[in-house]
Amino acid sequence: MFKPGLICRKTAGQEKGRVCIVLDVKDNLATIDGYVRKRKCNIGHLEPLASVELPNGASHEDILVLLEASGFKNGGIDKKKKAMKERWKKKSKAR
Repeated sequence: MFKPGLICRKTAGQEKGRVCIVLDVKDNLATIDGYVRKRKCNIGHLEPLASVELPNGASHEDILVLLEASGFKNGGIDKKKKAMKERWKKKSKAR
């Protein structure tokens, strides 16, 4: 079911809710990239959304362009969550 070019949303971990594209699949691990760090991820932690044609040797920037063209512009980052992160950054700088 999981194959290269599949657009997914992460359902677990620190990057939960962010959108990514599957680059490669081996056993139950998928190599992903997009609005997340490029890494291997358990396929049980991914929710399939759509599929795109993935060019060979696509760079990180190419993958972001594919995601934006598919309608995933903010990477699934909630504005409220982003504002909270900015507040925490300001607080940690003040300390």
